[in-house]
Amino acid sequence: MQNLTATFLLHDVKVPGCINVEGFRLEPVPENPNDTYLRFDFTHTPKKDSYFESQKEIQLFSLVLSVLYRIKYPEFETITDKSGERVRATGRSIRNPLQFKQKDFDKIGKAYTKVKSMTGEGREIFDFVARWIQKASGSYNVYDKFISYWIAFNSLYGHMRCKYEWQKIEEWVNTQCDATYASIFFC
Repeated sequence: MQNLTATFLLHDVKVPGCINVEGFRLEPVPENPNDTYLRFDFTHTPKKDSYFESQKEIQLFSLVLSVLYRIKYPEFETITDKSGERVRATGRSIRNPLQFKQKDFDKIGKAYTKVKSMTGEGREIFDFVARWIQKASGSYNVYDKFISYWIAFNSLYGHMRCKYEWQKIEEWVNTQCDATYASIFFC
């Protein structure tokens, strides 16, 4: 087993400096302060693909970012060890950055801890809905966004215990009108 460091890129996310949140390091990109590196250490099993292991490690954290801030899935950059770079990928885009403040880091940490401790049906619902929100956040096509958000919404109101669809939607809206679904998960 080897200890490796994975680096992913969060496009259009600005952080004031290096911040640690639940084992993940958020660092400004020196050459582009409107982007942020997301780094984390993980243990690599020699017979497994380090890229896929890093993807698995980041999955839950990236879902939390998508739900809270509509951030698309982080883009893979590199995997390194003590001897240097092992795997590399590149690519860039430019948009208006989302700027994180200290309260955002606290919120992300709290949400990540809460989701990590979820079990059973609540975790299954979160994982399903968050993946569709992440898909919508990363899409530039308005129809893909609509369909992805609709699937997420359908899943949420589908758990209401009414006979007719319109009653389920009405009940869901009535129970959620004071707070977003994400805040119920993370409170």
